[in-house]
Amino acid sequence: MPDGSTGHVEYPERIEPEKMERVAAELRRQALDGILHASRTFWIAVLVLGILSVLGVIGAVLRIAGGFADRAAWGYYATIFACLVAAAQGAPILATATRITRAQWGRPVRRAAELLGVVGLLNAAWSIPLLLALPPTTGRKTIWFDLGWGAPGFWDGFALFLLVFLGLVLLYLDALPDLAAARDQLGARHGLYSRLALGWRGTKLQWVILQRGLVLLGIFYLMLFVFVQYLISSDFSMSLVPGWRSAVYPPYTIVTSLESAVAASIVVLFLLRVAGGLREQIGLDQFWSLAKILLALVLFWFYFFWSDLMILWYGRIPSEIATLELVLAGPYFVPFVLGALLMFVVPFALLIWNKLRVSIWGPTLVSVIVLIGLFFDRVRFYVSAWSVAGSANYAEGQWQIPPTQFPDLVDILVIVGAVSLGALLVLGATRLLPTLSLWSVEEGRLLETTRAYLRTHVRVLGKPN
Repeated sequence: MPDGSTGHVEYPERIEPEKMERVAAELRRQALDGILHASRTFWIAVLVLGILSVLGVIGAVLRIAGGFADRAAWGYYATIFACLVAAAQGAPILATATRITRAQWGRPVRRAAELLGVVGLLNAAWSIPLLLALPPTTGRKTIWFDLGWGAPGFWDGFALFLLVFLGLVLLYLDALPDLAAARDQLGARHGLYSRLALGWRGTKLQWVILQRGLVLLGIFYLMLFVFVQYLISSDFSMSLVPGWRSAVYPPYTIVTSLESAVAASIVVLFLLRVAGGLREQIGLDQFWSLAKILLALVLFWFYFFWSDLMILWYGRIPSEIATLELVLAGPYFVPFVLGALLMFVVPFALLIWNKLRVSIWGPTLVSVIVLIGLFFDRVRFYVSAWSVAGSANYAEGQWQIPPTQFPDLVDILVIVGAVSLGALLVLGATRLLPTLSLWSVEEGRLLETTRAYLRTHVRVLGKPN
């Protein structure tokens, strides 16, 4: 497979079974040793993120102390919540996709993607004040019609908490064999890992249940994620603007969430490779493959954006034209332009170049750009919607487009603190679990070898049952 510079990859010589076992043992030793011994850089990162997280919690407390009457003040709080749900809780879907398609390159990716699921703990707690700040459904057109009790707060919260729970279960199940390895090799934490491993012995029945269970739970997680994104985009954004009716907007948020989830996974992989000592396990193949997926999702951004725009524009209904003025051409024109540039124009312009796409730093750079663009994209939807919800005339045909809502000091604390706290949770998880799915990587090596072909060597992959 080409690397983008020489058009040729030098594959290692064929690994014999004895050498294979030595390599696997060294991989387990290195990964498990990383749990016990953290580098100085790790603790510096924990300290910095911890300080920023405390500031974020202070900002959240100040926002809650200000009450829920001024709903316009909750716009940036809702924005960062939507960003974290999109980028972090969409990542486990990537792990499931590589399992279903049996993608060999995806084995080192799965643990990194599933680790982002722990950010759901923050999202679950972050959502509670936001659910309380939602205006009542009386007099508003929502997806709940006249359901009455529990809508929308209880059902939104229930769906989100269930998604968080499933994400943690997926991470735990995938880590079971690795926890058993830690139980057998880490004497310092034998008691802890003995309880966490749940008696795992690696029997044939246990392997069958584990592998099939991961696929089934992953599929259910995907369906629930789509549903949760539908709820968030509808209840925390669209239904807050009288007259805003769009069947394309929820799918748009789902596609952009998957785009940002792939981008977040690439950034985590890059950090694990550079700072986590996984240069041999995480290489060009992972970044190249993920860049292809990211490019496809970047193109989907434009498709759904254009579809939604055309429906509202040609409909010419006054309330829908007012909605376009609100989120597209009015007070949030700058966030719209930045979101479009950073989520579509710039990523597309960069990823179409082979030398940049077929590299490690290229997809990482594009991923950072996409994540920044996600924030501005969500600003124009959520800050604008909560500004309308906090306006005086709150009825279809009566509300006026409010001026631009700029973030204040509390908003900045909340935004920086939420991102920092999410990163801190992921770092904390790496102190308990290996950053690689060891059993999956070892299984992949058993299915892989190299053979001479003409004047070079090619990689040969076995097909698992």
